[in-house]
Parts: sequence; structure tokens; C-alpha cells
Amino acid sequence: MAAAVGVRVNRVADSRQRLVDAIRLLWMPERVHAVTPNRVDPPCVFVAGTSLDRITVGSPGAQMAVATFPVWCVADGRPDEQTRTLDDLIAVVWDAAFACGALPNDATPSAVDVGGVSVRGAVVRVELTLTAATLCTPTLQEATNG
Repeated sequence: MAAAVGVRVNRVADSRQRLVDAIRLLWMPERVHAVTPNRVDPPCVFVAGTSLDRITVGSPGAQMAVATFPVWCVADGRPDEQTRTLDDLIAVVWDAAFACGALPNDATPSAVDVGGVSVRGAVVRVELTLTAATLCTPTLQEATNG
């Protein structure tokens, strides 16, 4: 049976929502956007477009699908206030990422145009594993006596 029109059910969307929910628990929920807003109104946090990658870990190799979410932190106020706000927002995103089982990769400063005016911002890249498959057999330690 097909999903209802307008309802998205997939691992990427679920992972995005987990990350957004975790950020909303740590900061002003009304200022956290699950997708890029039509108008950036600082201070705010939003999750931009996702990158997907397939990686191999170990030998003989577990295949993993990883989603990388760029989480934008945008500050307002005087330049010194913006810098302090970004420190706080980056820390919130970093903590939220760990709380939802993700791994924050890095945070990079970047100017953000908010309608003709540029303010300070930062992008935190957060990685979430979507799937992992391995062909390894369990070791004797992992085997149980049935």
C-alpha cells in the first residue's frame, strides 16, 4: 500500500527529524527549522540539504550508508554578541548530535545573507548512519549455546 500523498517515510527523513528533535530539546524549539526556511530570521538553527555516502568499514568490510546533514547556526546582534551566540549554538548542535546517536564532524564559520545584510553563521556537519550490512560471521564469543 502506498503512503499518503505528502507523507514522507524514509530513513533520511527519519534521521533529519531525530536530529531536529534533539536540537529542539536543548534550544528554543520555535527557532529550530527542520529544513531551510524561506526567510532566515536570526537567531536560528536549520538543517539544509542532505548528502548521502556509502562507505566500507573494516575487513572484509561492512557496508554503511551515511547521511551528512549541514546544520546552519545563524546569530544576530553586535559582532561580539554574534560570536558568543555562535559558540553556544555550535555547542547545542554538537551535544544534540551525540544525544541522537549522530556524530558531529566539524563546525565552519560562514557569513549568512539574511535579506541584504550579512550576519555571522556556522555550519556544523553532522553524520548519521542510516544502514549497516556485514557479511562477517559471529565470533565464538558472540555465539550462544541454544
